[in-house]
Amino acid sequence: MEGGATAPAALRVHHVSIHYGQTSAIADVCLDVRQGAYLGLIGPNGGGKTTLLNGILGLIPLTSGTVEIFGQTPQAARGLVGYVPQHTTLNRRFPITVAEAVLAGRIPPGTRPFFRYTTEDRDAARQVIRRLGLERLARRQASQLSGGEFQKMLLARALVSQPKLLLLDEPTANVDAPSRVSIFELLQTLRQDMTILLVSHDLLDIVTRVDSIACINRTLLYQGEPALDADRMEQVFGSRVGLQLPGQPTGRPPKTARQEGVPCWRQF
Repeated sequence: MEGGATAPAALRVHHVSIHYGQTSAIADVCLDVRQGAYLGLIGPNGGGKTTLLNGILGLIPLTSGTVEIFGQTPQAARGLVGYVPQHTTLNRRFPITVAEAVLAGRIPPGTRPFFRYTTEDRDAARQVIRRLGLERLARRQASQLSGGEFQKMLLARALVSQPKLLLLDEPTANVDAPSRVSIFELLQTLRQDMTILLVSHDLLDIVTRVDSIACINRTLLYQGEPALDADRMEQVFGSRVGLQLPGQPTGRPPKTARQEGVPCWRQF
């Protein structure tokens, strides 16, 4: 499933600004994500990446602007969206098994107490647990999982509702290298079935896997192909960033490499 310029929009962010009290978090952000796209959202810490995701999800109010998900408001489109939050913000001691956590992803928004799962719900949970290779962990407590296992559980919970748009906030943060590779391999498979917006601080992981990138630092500074020159990276991150070709020593690369926007960076 490939997102092209002619594909209809899965997500449209139109002149969105968000404040926390009197403090501006993001300002006048415009972002279009086409159906079938695999977009990486990058930017510095505190640059507004998570705030933008929360605004897209309708979890925080917009100061101005609009968000449309498949032509609907975030509230109306909740059933179409899967969300994987940063696992560092979650209470990992909550007494719940992997299977229970994944099944909880089938609870519709706004459901009242005493909700009862259907056979279809349980079948969907078993299917996604199997797809992500979590069968042996299904009865394990979430508190007993490694960082990578916990992240896969969150991904399974997001996928069990069969979303059309998947939003992920730093899904590979604080996980080991094998788990990071495994998660990106899963996303590469999932992109055939849905639109993906992935937030990450790992520039190399982003540019080598996604179709396009969007750079945010309080406002949107760039959206396009996953290759940026050093000047644009300095604008986004506020410090000089060099591009490093494979096999070159660390340090400022030759001018021709920076001009061509080779998508490999190392800060210096």
